[in-house]
Amino acid sequence: MFFWDTPVGSELWKILGIIAAVVAIIKPLLKLTKKIKQFEEVITGYRALEHDLSVIKILIEEKQSYDKALQEEFQKALEKKGALVAKCPEHKEYKKLKNRCTVEVNQELPPDTFFIPKRR
Repeated sequence: MFFWDTPVGSELWKILGIIAAVVAIIKPLLKLTKKIKQFEEVITGYRALEHDLSVIKILIEEKQSYDKALQEEFQKALEKKGALVAKCPEHKEYKKLKNRCTVEVNQELPPDTFFIPKRR
């Protein structure tokens, strides 16, 4: 005898069927697939931005200066960031999470360890 043929199994099967039906109805209304795709695009963009900023940082350290060419590259990176912020499907800011992350990043990468060139 299978579990689904017992009274408990039969009730559980009915409940699972109801849950599946509700999820099937709600899923298109929530547009989760679209939101997930938008988040993937934004995350990919931020990863590319992180790489660009990392390259700029390395070049500043190598040259020990923040010349015009690097300033232009940084300006392009800022424009990319602006486009990414505008694309983000969720605009709610979680201040507690942001503060916790800021503290964690500052512990791992203290601001005083960075070379900050003087502007010309």
